[in-house]
Amino acid sequence: MFQSLLAEMQAAARVKRIYLSEHARDELDDDGFVFQDVIQCLLTGEIVEEQYDLKRAENKYVVYGDTVAGAEMAVVVKLTDCRNVFVITGYRLRITDYE
Repeated sequence: MFQSLLAEMQAAARVKRIYLSEHARDELDDDGFVFQDVIQCLLTGEIVEEQYDLKRAENKYVVYGDTVAGAEMAVVVKLTDCRNVFVITGYRLRITDYE
């Protein structure tokens, strides 16, 4: 259902056209993730949910994928008007992945 959208996000990830919100930076840091983990998540992931933000009147997407180290993570992203990926937040999926 979201294959073409995911392909567009993956193309942006390959050339690092990804931007992180301040909230995403904080959440990723709290979980021990880095920018490369976000890229890996997008490249290995799948869109599992589409959400509609009423306040901003736009769609955002939840992507489940893997980090560089193989942990499972999720990112909530949207595509900007310039077709860049904007990461709203990111988080670890399994508590057992914490060390």
